[in-house]
Amino acid sequence: RTKLGWIALSQANRKLRSDIEQYGKPWGLDVLAYASKDLISLFAKRAYPYPLSLRFDRLLLAAGSQDITPIVDWLFQPRRDRFFIRAKEISCSLCKDEAIQLVMDRDYGQLRSHTWQRLFNDISFPQLQSLDVPVTSFTPLSLKTWSMSNLISLTLHGVTLQEVHSGPSTPTRNTQRVYRPSKSWALRRHVSFRDLMDFLRTTTTLQRLKIEDISF
Repeated sequence: RTKLGWIALSQANRKLRSDIEQYGKPWGLDVLAYASKDLISLFAKRAYPYPLSLRFDRLLLAAGSQDITPIVDWLFQPRRDRFFIRAKEISCSLCKDEAIQLVMDRDYGQLRSHTWQRLFNDISFPQLQSLDVPVTSFTPLSLKTWSMSNLISLTLHGVTLQEVHSGPSTPTRNTQRVYRPSKSWALRRHVSFRDLMDFLRTTTTLQRLKIEDISF
């Protein structure tokens, strides 16, 4: 279970509790510390007007054996746009360097490339400074529609999701699946080199580019 020291500190006395509740910065930094819609909403509300750090690996680790799909679907639904617009940092490597398994029931809940592509196509990110996202072997990732005028750091991870367990032989909409994320050189990751070059030419604030386990 996730434990936050500053939350524990708020239990010391009323004055500390009041001060912590009114200071938004730690709420924004830890907004995805718990795999709970109610807590994510509470943290995001109390973080205002500070930006949000959307660290999805932290959310996946907090979920443990819990199916993460309902929370991911809720986060990525269209009316949650304002949640992402407030992001200063977005990071998700699908926990490829952790010895864990992810429980998800549908492709949309697997945080694959198409999920991120759809998000980046639809909205701009005026506050975003750091972006770290997975590139899976199933859907090409195109950067030409991305609008991130203040981006400083960009990391692209090549990730393989290997299914290690599934439910019935005839899957339904709610069939639970278990995946093991990992690095693999056997599968080609799809990133348009031309789009990447165009993106780099127009992103004048970028200072750091890192590409891992991706072939062009």
